[in-house]
Amino acid sequence: MTFLSLTAVERAQALCANFRVQGGVAQHASLTFGVGTIAGERCYLLAQDARYEGGSFGAAESDAVEQWLGTIMQQPAPIILMLDSGGARMSEGLGALGGFRRMFRAAADAWLANIPMLFVCGKTVFGGASMLASLGDHRIFFERSLYGMSGPRIVEAVSGAGDFNAGDKAQVGSVMGGAARAQCERNVLIADDVNSVRNYCDQWGADAAISERVSALSRLQTQCISQRQQLERDGLARLANSQLILPAQFPNVPIRSARVVDGILLGRTTDGGYLYGIVNGKWADSWDAWKLVNALITQAKTAPDAPVVLLLDCPAHATSRALEAGMISQYFALLGLAVRYLHSESKNVTLHIVGAAAGGVHVALAGGATRVIAHAGADIRILPRIAIAQVRADIAEEVRDSDEWIKLGVVDARAMHA
Repeated sequence: MTFLSLTAVERAQALCANFRVQGGVAQHASLTFGVGTIAGERCYLLAQDARYEGGSFGAAESDAVEQWLGTIMQQPAPIILMLDSGGARMSEGLGALGGFRRMFRAAADAWLANIPMLFVCGKTVFGGASMLASLGDHRIFFERSLYGMSGPRIVEAVSGAGDFNAGDKAQVGSVMGGAARAQCERNVLIADDVNSVRNYCDQWGADAAISERVSALSRLQTQCISQRQQLERDGLARLANSQLILPAQFPNVPIRSARVVDGILLGRTTDGGYLYGIVNGKWADSWDAWKLVNALITQAKTAPDAPVVLLLDCPAHATSRALEAGMISQYFALLGLAVRYLHSESKNVTLHIVGAAAGGVHVALAGGATRVIAHAGADIRILPRIAIAQVRADIAEEVRDSDEWIKLGVVDARAMHA
């Protein structure tokens, strides 16, 4: 019997000795939380069942994972997360986006606490689930696995059939399939049988037990350097250009000076803080995410206690065959980690949504921020319109009320305007 043919509980039982469903944690139809032994050491497991709502994360599932990760922070041990998910549950709309924000924040805190995490990627890992998996020390893929920040139909709709043909299974596999993903750093392709997966997990667990604990900032720097090298190899790096931004362009934000450098906002605030952002309706790609990470790490090394102000007016992450082949998910995951790291240093990272915000870009910035404020021009969606048109699902009605946004958890407050 193959590993992928097993149920979620059977997968967990197959991987570790003495597996038991974890008490004191709310279980869900698509999620099993448990604890067992890997390589003779305690290990937590999350197994996801794609037979329920495609393994999608609604607010309840995301909150359950957040709470589960919170219990692990009290008694740390390595974590294995077996994902099989299309991402956020479209039928819940912004409720699912708010839940994903909370879940990503909890996973980022576990990463910053240096808790080893291994992700086993099932048949489908798309959207926010791919960002979550990007937090892993390592990722297991199978030949049948598909992994991407955007699903094939969305990539085709945004970049055009000439760039990516969602109906061409061979092309989809060559970009998003397990064998292709295994070419990237920290990924491995495993045969779809129980013994192969168990043996890899045992070795990972043994290595995790004796691995040297490195500071979060050092790990951020290492990944940032690796990503820059990957961007150069993929031809996705760009030369910088600069444009002055007038403070009046963003009223109610305390801007002292700012410039847009190659599409990324950089500046200072009137209270001595640092200003960053993606503005002017720009779709953000891997290079944009990397530039922000690099700037945030520079601040973390020189002024970690200074306030951080983030501005966001970005309809979504960009997508194309090249961006997906380069695993754009990992760039936005690292961005979320960098933002969350500065929060852990100063507890003073504020995200101002001044225009469009959606999907993974929102999760990365809002998930890491201390506080998120919606301005009068804010337009928050679970996905941009062009992507929603490609998703064959019952999409929840769009919520335009900022007070409702607060209840759903996509923002924490609305700006007070003069």
